[in-house]
Amino acid sequence: MPVLAKAFTREVGGDLIDIHRNTLSADQSYLGAAFPGNWASFRTDTAVASSSQNATQHIMDIYSSGHWGSQPVWIIDIHGTYYRPTWWRVMMQLDFNSLKMYRWAPVLSGSNNPYIEVQNSGNTSSTLAVTHNSSSWGTSNNGLISWTPGTSYSQQISSNGHSGQPVYRQRLNLITGSTYMQCYAVIHLLNGGSPRTFFADSSISTANTFYTTNGSGFHLPGIDKPSANTTGQFR
Repeated sequence: MPVLAKAFTREVGGDLIDIHRNTLSADQSYLGAAFPGNWASFRTDTAVASSSQNATQHIMDIYSSGHWGSQPVWIIDIHGTYYRPTWWRVMMQLDFNSLKMYRWAPVLSGSNNPYIEVQNSGNTSSTLAVTHNSSSWGTSNNGLISWTPGTSYSQQISSNGHSGQPVYRQRLNLITGSTYMQCYAVIHLLNGGSPRTFFADSSISTANTFYTTNGSGFHLPGIDKPSANTTGQFR
């Protein structure tokens, strides 16, 4: 059934990409605008845990400042592919220096779902595990569940560099959830801040220096820069 096959695979230049491929090229990672309302979506490489420990993958850094229109919003789909299929979705916003998160049903839950780790890069030992079933999620409000970790995990990289406003950075990691597990994330970049994005060809220090004076944006350190740049915002 070709239609059903397209729901689970994606064909790029005649090359069929399936969920078991661990490493993607730049143009395979870039999914264009996956749905109305977002300007770009990207799939990470697959994180593969060993028999003795979880796998951790640094998937993105987000930058926000105190200026109006500089508070980015993004969605992450977390896919577990082995040895149990799982899926859940979280929307996040870096509102100045405060991280806000929202989750809603459905959740495809298996054993040891992969999850997102929030990390303060100024203090690498300061981390927060964001799992689909954490007790920190609030009660449902018409199906929407919120959690506001606040300012504890964001790193200030500038006190007044963005036209007199401070700039903050938030690091996110993808964790497999258990040994032997495999997973990947699909990142959807939305509005709320600038769509400017750095990729694997730029260092963290390069991104930090740029956003110190230019305000909000993203850095995807594990994804190669696509050859297509339809938004003109790929750095």
